[in-house]
Amino acid sequence: MWPESTPDKPKQFLPFIDGKSTLRVNFERLAKFVYLNKIWVLTTKDLAPLVKLELPEVDVDHYVIEPARKNHGPAIGLLSTRLAKIDPNEPFMIVQTDVIREPETAFREMVMLAEEVVNRTGKLITAGYRAKEMVAGVDYMEIEELKSNHHVTYGKVKKWLTRDKVVEIKRAVKLGKAYVHATHICWRPGLMLEAIKELKPDWWNCLKDVLEAESQYLKMEPGSIENEIISHKIKGGYVIEMPFEWHDLGTWASVAIYQETRDKKPELRAKIEIEANNNFVRVSDEKKPVALIGVSDLVVVDTPNGLLICKKDQSGRVGEVVKELEGL
Repeated sequence: MWPESTPDKPKQFLPFIDGKSTLRVNFERLAKFVYLNKIWVLTTKDLAPLVKLELPEVDVDHYVIEPARKNHGPAIGLLSTRLAKIDPNEPFMIVQTDVIREPETAFREMVMLAEEVVNRTGKLITAGYRAKEMVAGVDYMEIEELKSNHHVTYGKVKKWLTRDKVVEIKRAVKLGKAYVHATHICWRPGLMLEAIKELKPDWWNCLKDVLEAESQYLKMEPGSIENEIISHKIKGGYVIEMPFEWHDLGTWASVAIYQETRDKKPELRAKIEIEANNNFVRVSDEKKPVALIGVSDLVVVDTPNGLLICKKDQSGRVGEVVKELEGL
């Protein structure tokens, strides 16, 4: 999301949703049905001060701070260690804060269903969406049965299909039984730690003593929770079919679509278009007039960090700009 997003202030802190960040919006939606003392923040040491500014309501005792970035496998292990000390059997769910889920009532129903199923079965739960065709670069789950609970559908997982299992994935897609993994992991912290002990004993050795877990964290090898734990433990567990739209505001084109169709705050009051249309403009100074003549489908983002002008369908290449700047 350059030039507005920076390593010191990544996209989840940017005011994309009616002047609010996705972090703040997700917190406010969760706080409508989750007690404040049940909300925990999992973040890194360098981002913790920003999170505290965005979420002043959350007690500092409910922060789990990674001493270093090790990917989400060790991070979720560290969180599980803290939660298990309080109650190893109370379900927890991982909710990413850089996406938006709508309608929020459907998200609430999914969270409540996940908690109920974990309490009843003790099985690992994650979320996904039914694959209509095979897409490269993602992992899948094959389900063996579907159940419904009010407006939410969930299925028992027969097997995890890594992205290289092309033949099996295509067969499952054709049968309508293939689901793309979309995280929202829900389980008991005690069971998560048992799985880590079994599958990643090197992680476990660093996490087993809650008083020393943070200092031992620096010794942990980075790793993906999906590759190391979920892919092995989801068989016999459940995948919930996401009952909401998932908006990953990861490119300026996706932000443009979201704001143009849903956001209540005008994109820019002083945007002048002459024989121009479908352009997205975002400037740090909202009083600064921007004029576009004879152009269409552009993204224009002007901040003190830099100026970006690109076609909407090329906004996914902004990462290339960052790499170029790193080389200067």
